[in-house]
Amino acid sequence: MSSMDSASFFRDKTPGSDSPLSGMIAMLAAADALSKTSGIDKWKKQLVFIVFTGEAWGYLGSRRFLSALAAGESSVKGLDGSLIQQILEVGSVGRAVGDPRTFYAHSQGAQTSASQEIWEALQNAASSFGVQNANAVQVNLASKSNPGIPPSSLMSFLHKNESMSGVLITEFDTSFRNFYYHSRFDDSGNINTTAITAASSLIARTLYMLVNDVSNSSTAFQAIVANYSLVEELVNCLLTCSPGTSCNLVKSLITPRQACINHYVGVFLGDPSTEPVLGNIDDTSRFVWNFLASHTVLESSNTSITNGGSECSTSCDNAREACVGSTVEHKGRCVVSTTRYVPAYSTRLHYESTGWVIVPSAQGDKMDEVDPVYTESFWKVLSLRVYTKESSYYDHLVLLIGLMLTVGSFFIILSTRAVYRKRLKLA
Repeated sequence: MSSMDSASFFRDKTPGSDSPLSGMIAMLAAADALSKTSGIDKWKKQLVFIVFTGEAWGYLGSRRFLSALAAGESSVKGLDGSLIQQILEVGSVGRAVGDPRTFYAHSQGAQTSASQEIWEALQNAASSFGVQNANAVQVNLASKSNPGIPPSSLMSFLHKNESMSGVLITEFDTSFRNFYYHSRFDDSGNINTTAITAASSLIARTLYMLVNDVSNSSTAFQAIVANYSLVEELVNCLLTCSPGTSCNLVKSLITPRQACINHYVGVFLGDPSTEPVLGNIDDTSRFVWNFLASHTVLESSNTSITNGGSECSTSCDNAREACVGSTVEHKGRCVVSTTRYVPAYSTRLHYESTGWVIVPSAQGDKMDEVDPVYTESFWKVLSLRVYTKESSYYDHLVLLIGLMLTVGSFFIILSTRAVYRKRLKLA
């Protein structure tokens, strides 16, 4: 799992390239690499890719997801929280350095058998590239002197269930260093595409080992490599303005509303929909939903976004299908996919017919108890009225005319009074 929102002083200038978008791009590229493998229906474990938003604001996305799981909401149909065995989160990886590039695995407390399995898979995956490979990486355990895991979505899961096993992969060990964190300067120039590709290949092979009992020397395993061109395209599409959202990858899946995507979490103006519709969610969320849906098409459906499947504009007749790749320029395709969309907002908010209401915090939920419940003003259209400054000559002319009118009015009043008095005396 990874997150996709950032924050900055100006919300429309929020690239978040290294933190957290580098992790999200690495995860999307890993999903692409795994989608090309065969025998997915024979995997021994179910693999779930999750991208959260609202994490910069009290971990809204991960907490809302867990709340939906606990309540059995329709937005998470097919998922069971009690069946979650292992979590692998991809944090900031775009500035990893070293030769080979070094990443660090963070976990909470003493290692369990499940977290140990993740660590061993990471080690085996890293060693499978060799030192001469372009994707050569090294994975180290984070320092034991760390007080725990760094701020991450994994914290929400551990607060919900302390016995849950999870590992966070980052570019840093004891201290997070990004001078442009949560600012408009954390842009594409602050990350390295090669580092993200290396992290993506590492994640893809690690996940493949966790869902299959294979050696790191098998042919199928060695064939799993992240596509550098895809990573580069994702960086150009999501983190730059040229080409930005006008790139072919984005335009093939959604109709973007902005040329330059900002990764601000956004606001809800009404009832939060569980469908990724244009009016409710931003370009990043719609793109990620369509990208994952197109890369997680079930093999049994015998359809893909480019081959087969009935055409659609917004929805499909079959409840098991999702409409993927629908834009203004062309229709999408109905494919069998389990991709879900869960609106991200505070667990202490509930929408009713009259609007939003605040509900009491859940008993025993520490993160719920300290939730500040963020609110924000929102203006649909900003307007500006401009007044031009006249020349000094015009100002003097207006002043002169005003004085003349004043003096003239004064004499008219005096003469009018004299006439009335004279007539009154005659009467």
